[in-house]
Order: sequence, then C-alpha cells, then structure tokens
Amino acid sequence: MRGGGGDGDAVLEGALTASTLGIPIVRLGAGLRSGDRSEDEEISRVALDELATLLFADGEDAVVQLLSEGIPRERIRCAGSTVADVVRRWQFAAARRRIHADLGIDRRRRYLLVALGRRESRKRMAEIEAALAVLGERTQVVVPPPLEYLDFLALELAAGAVLTDSACVQEETTVLGVPCLTFGHRSERALTLMFGTNAMLGDDPAEIADLTLGAVAGIPQPIPLWDGAAGRRIAKELLEWSGTWPER
Repeated sequence: MRGGGGDGDAVLEGALTASTLGIPIVRLGAGLRSGDRSEDEEISRVALDELATLLFADGEDAVVQLLSEGIPRERIRCAGSTVADVVRRWQFAAARRRIHADLGIDRRRRYLLVALGRRESRKRMAEIEAALAVLGERTQVVVPPPLEYLDFLALELAAGAVLTDSACVQEETTVLGVPCLTFGHRSERALTLMFGTNAMLGDDPAEIADLTLGAVAGIPQPIPLWDGAAGRRIAKELLEWSGTWPER
C-alpha cells in the first residue's frame, strides 16, 4: 500500500481485514504526515502505519516520525521514493511525446500547469477559476483534461511552474526540478519542501492571480535514496523478509 492516493477508506478496510486474518501488511510511503488530524487521510495514514507489518519510508524524516509514534525500529526500512523511480524511468520517453503540439502549447517553460483535485480545492473551484482567468491575461495557463501518465509527465517536464494540491505531483516536480506551488497550508511530502522546488501557496485563490512564474523557482538538492532504485531496495528487503513469515 502506498501513501497519498493509497490512504482511502477502501485501503484501510483492506488492511483491517488482512490484520484480522493474520496476513502480513507491507506499507509503502510510511510515516508521511501533514500534521492535520482533521483530515480523514491523515487518520488513515496513522492507522495504516500502525497496522503494517513492514513499513518502507521515503526518507529519514518519516523514519523519525514513525519512531516518535512508537513503531518499533525493526519494522521500519528507509527505501526512498517509488514515485521518483517511476519519474526517472519514464521522463525521457515523456520528453518525446507530442502533447504540446496537440494542445498548441509552447514547450519552453512559459506556462503554468494546473493539477488540482482535492476536496478542499473543489469547494473553492469557482474562486480558483476566476483567479486563473486573471493570471491567464499575462501567463499561459494549462488546465489539462484527464491524460495518459506520460502526457501529463511531459507537461510537467516543460512547465514554468505547476500549481497543485496533489502529493504525487509534488514528488514528481521535485524529481524533475520544476517549480511547484502547493495550494493549501500543509503537505505530507515534507522532503519536497526541504530539498525540492515545492513551496506552500496557502489557500487564498487571490494568491494565484498574482503569481509570477519566474519568482517561484527553487533550487532542488539531491534527496537521499530518491535515486530511482527504491523499488530494487524494497524487493531485496521483501525477499529477505519473506523467509521469516510464519507458516499459515
């Protein structure tokens, strides 16, 4: 199970069932926290980490978080980001896609790519659209329909900046070195704020209207273990760990 999009009710119900049946649970993206316990997703993250038999964290900050919550150290592994694996695997193929030509978009980092979809953003979508219309008078704004993953990755890769509320997009832009503005006050992807190009915009749509793309660029630093090899590390750990499973 993966953090972010893997924190829904169905995932938690599956984990509860597996735990009841004594089936081992492996958790990817463990230890991610926004710090807002009013979010259903945050409660699910904590519960899923508590239920998991083996927890793979994206970074040492998540390891520290899990330890602070009383998770035994022997259940935790620091493996890196599997999202980084996917981006590094496919970014060159994405660069060859024709989506920019199909949509009539300049490839030279002159547009703001918008990827908003969380419940909080949808509630304010009318205000957000009005702010984007104001911004669109001086900057090209791209609000794509649902796209294949490689096409969306291609749009991220060549964007001047990305406006998002998606945790996954925050990771992708960090790997790509593309400026990212997160709509909201909190992010469970703390490493993208510490090392990447991600910055919190707040939840006032008026801030969107005032954006200047050249002013939001960050200077990303290498994040330990975000090297495209997290999957291999996880596979190695699972092979070693599977030999310790009890007979059922």
